[in-house]
Amino acid sequence: MDSLNPGSIQGRVVPDIAALAGSPGYDLIFQGAAFPAGGTSASAPLWASLIARINALLPADKQQRFFTPFLYDTGINGQPLGEVACRDIAAAHDNASHPPAVGYPVKPGYDAVTGWGTPDGVALLKALH
Repeated sequence: MDSLNPGSIQGRVVPDIAALAGSPGYDLIFQGAAFPAGGTSASAPLWASLIARINALLPADKQQRFFTPFLYDTGINGQPLGEVACRDIAAAHDNASHPPAVGYPVKPGYDAVTGWGTPDGVALLKALH
């Protein structure tokens, strides 16, 4: 994948996937108490738990330790796994649409704001099985 920053290196960029960052957030339990959260504090454990659940359903030889490279590998119908197993976010709030802020636009397909989109656990499981 080419970098979205001219003159930068080619390869993986951040983010790989997206998750809800704002309201209403996620209902988390922290030390036995409800702890609503959003952003990376919620999306990282969400992604980790999804992969753990998927791994539990896969045969031992197909379980993944480092999942990220698979998002970029060409797989089903010649499409990257991230494109097949994530729900694209083609339009959303982003800094680039609110001058004078600068940033990247949200657009169809992979972008530097939402990555491949939000993971679809069933599609990920099917693609890895």
